[in-house]
Amino acid sequence: MEGKKIKILLLADMLANTRQWVDGLERYGNAEVTVLELRNRNKLKRIAEWINILFTIRKKVRSCQPDIVIGYRLTSYGFLAAWSGFKPCVLASQGITDVWPEHHWTTPLKAALARYAIKRADMIHAWGAHMAVSIFELGAEEAQMFIMPRGIDTEIFSMPEGKENHTNGRTFTMCVTRGLYPEYNHIVILKAVKRLADEGFGIQLTIAGTGAEQENIQNFITANALEKIVCLTGYIPNKELPSLLQQSDIYLSMPSTEGVSASLLEAMSCGCFPIVSDIVANRVLVKTGENGYLAALDDVNDLCSKIKAIINNPDLFRNAVLENRDYVMRNASLKTNMPLFVGKYKELIIAKSKSVNHFAV
Repeated sequence: MEGKKIKILLLADMLANTRQWVDGLERYGNAEVTVLELRNRNKLKRIAEWINILFTIRKKVRSCQPDIVIGYRLTSYGFLAAWSGFKPCVLASQGITDVWPEHHWTTPLKAALARYAIKRADMIHAWGAHMAVSIFELGAEEAQMFIMPRGIDTEIFSMPEGKENHTNGRTFTMCVTRGLYPEYNHIVILKAVKRLADEGFGIQLTIAGTGAEQENIQNFITANALEKIVCLTGYIPNKELPSLLQQSDIYLSMPSTEGVSASLLEAMSCGCFPIVSDIVANRVLVKTGENGYLAALDDVNDLCSKIKAIINNPDLFRNAVLENRDYVMRNASLKTNMPLFVGKYKELIIAKSKSVNHFAV
């Protein structure tokens, strides 16, 4: 298949991360990608659509005539990819576990869906080794796993020249680029900002995104008279995010759960100093006091102390942002990683080419 463009059918929601992945596969991986996604965002309608597509997925896949099928998230699109019977079948895990939320009444069902998909997958992506732990617990074998960050576009998410030059005594700009959902704990960040402002620190915060918590966040900003130092932008197109990050000194993110955060990698690539929650996923990318700070989850005092610390430490700021940009360039660049992904896909396609029928029984 040397030089030949492969046809990928990707079952996934066409969100910002997926768009970047598709763009990377097509630009750097010599692939043609067709995306099949569920149309409904309403939870009940979405479940009904998902059940209905079980009866038509094989026909839909056949009509696309792909070389390979990928399902993004084990329990939903991953299950559909496996259910279609098409070979080769690749699964991509989204978070530290796709069986989420944990200890919920739906957990046994989601675990069963994941096990079904894993058993029938030819390969399973995990963006980081910490994400693979739950996949192995669900029955995956070592030979199925391919662990590598999907990566980000380091040409777009670039670091402005001279950004490492930290200056004391000026206003520090901070940003949050996570969806406005409870698991990202925006109110903790706002409480820290309120406290720092009351203490006289010169700070500005931009929160980009939309989600279920938008009204609560806006109400907190209004109730605490933070309108002059906090900007809630709403939705920002992915193509405009680099500019926001490039203009920001500090990136804040307090998720309670995470896979490998593209948002964090984007911020690191643009020269933002990261201050993020102390959870397993973030420890993979951030070594506290070296290239960023880890703050205790839901701890306003600790978050405040970490923000103060970097404002007052120009040497750490300089070293960290330069190190982070270098790390992303070496380990998490779409331009570097996408050809490696497509190379793995081609191996699977060639291995399956001896089969007369792409569809397994």
